[in-house]
Amino acid sequence: MNFDEHSPLRKLVESHITKLGKLYNELQKAHPVPFILLPCAINIIQFYWQNIVQEGERAISFYGAGRAVDPPLFEKFLVQGLLLLKRVIKGSFYRVDAANSDEENTNAQQARALIDSRLLTPAFVHSCAEVLVTKYMQLRPEDLDLWESDPEGWVNGEEADHWEFELKPCAEKVFMDLLISYTEQLSPILVNLVDTVAVVNDQNSLLFKDAIYCSIGLGANELFNTFDFNTFLVNRLVPEIANKEPTFKILRRRIAWMIGHWIGVKIDKQYRSYVYQIMLQLLAPEEDMVVRLVAANNLRNCVDDWDFETEDFVPYIESSILLLTALLKDVEEFDSRMRILNCLNIVIDRVETRIAPYAQQIVELLPPLWAAAEDDHLFKSTILVTLTKLVGEAHIYLLEDGLDLWWVTIQSATECTPQLLQMFPAAVEYLEYGTETLRKVLKIIESYVMLAPEAILSQFALPLFTSLAGLIGDLKPEATNTIIHLLDTILLCAPIQLYAEALINSNLLWRMLNIILENKVSLSAVA
Repeated sequence: MNFDEHSPLRKLVESHITKLGKLYNELQKAHPVPFILLPCAINIIQFYWQNIVQEGERAISFYGAGRAVDPPLFEKFLVQGLLLLKRVIKGSFYRVDAANSDEENTNAQQARALIDSRLLTPAFVHSCAEVLVTKYMQLRPEDLDLWESDPEGWVNGEEADHWEFELKPCAEKVFMDLLISYTEQLSPILVNLVDTVAVVNDQNSLLFKDAIYCSIGLGANELFNTFDFNTFLVNRLVPEIANKEPTFKILRRRIAWMIGHWIGVKIDKQYRSYVYQIMLQLLAPEEDMVVRLVAANNLRNCVDDWDFETEDFVPYIESSILLLTALLKDVEEFDSRMRILNCLNIVIDRVETRIAPYAQQIVELLPPLWAAAEDDHLFKSTILVTLTKLVGEAHIYLLEDGLDLWWVTIQSATECTPQLLQMFPAAVEYLEYGTETLRKVLKIIESYVMLAPEAILSQFALPLFTSLAGLIGDLKPEATNTIIHLLDTILLCAPIQLYAEALINSNLLWRMLNIILENKVSLSAVA
């Protein structure tokens, strides 16, 4: 189209083309086999693909000059074409199925034969993979501009699952389906391409290398038998990480991302230390913000892997906590904070009680994050998860800041979420740790009772009353009065039938009567 970019006529034509594309896609989704058997269906998909190739060539010529494409790509049109192609490549509807009728299976076989003979030929498959990787999976000038101007926003955009509406993520999905369907043909080509990009001479070759590494990461599940990632990690990636040139941050970010994709596929135990060292290097405060954020996201994948062994990670626990908490202080967007907290949560989960020496350091970060979250309940929930894990794994180290945050959380809560309820047994356990924090713990328990009396007392009345029975009589009058105030709150908030049996079986009732008779507590306090 040769219309001016802002021409009303151009917008009208683009709107019409988009509606046609939507019609084709809806037809294909609803009736995949009949759609392919239409006389013009293969021609339609080929027409879209020709435009995808042409626009890819045009785009690359602009990218090579470091400029945005002018006029801009008609992305909706290109995405619609990729979606049509993707469903054909995936091909789940074009197979014989015992659940289908004979006629349906015959039609499916005809559609499959048509696709294989007229569209997905070996030459087309090769060309398609090449176009997707070299033309559409490269970072664009606008990507790099946004990387510089809004690093957190760019990373969050990359992590978002909007592939059905955005060109580059959609191209990546099509490539993955192509590689899954034609692994035997494409895997040797990709492996050979890795060798061709060993040396980077300029920005264009760097972006091309990034796209090749992207394809290797996306294809991890299909390439693990033909690509020796362990050797590649040591001989190629470790030296490349050491290159601190500013432009190489593109590659450092991609390496963190690629390791995150391969860790659950095939990185042997003896190579895990290289992985942890790489991730910690990329989390360093002097590193680029995008690189640090991507390293945090993929460190989570490494720690959350099925083959993760805590003992191998022990030497890196302290550095991980220090670097993640430093990053948490440096970011501003809640999405970024949430991802970093999620990574911390996984680390806490996997290292268990070994987190104890660092628990206070983590807890000190939570109150200001909670205050800043305001009405962002999803982020507050993530903070609660962090606090819950610390309470469970490192309760003896959870001192003033943690208890203060816990209390504020309960007071501001409108309902007792599963995360909050899960934390309550730790509050009961805290009653045994002396008088320094007793008043705060009792306030937390009282707030729980006021928030969800039935849930708390139906599940935890006996252990709570048993712990209180052990305390009464051995405390100063002020502390004893606080316990009595808690019991008064319980009486007011919940029916006696809910906890009467626990009150008797715990000996709390008899303990109180004995203390009163011994004049250790005044009758006025009980009243």
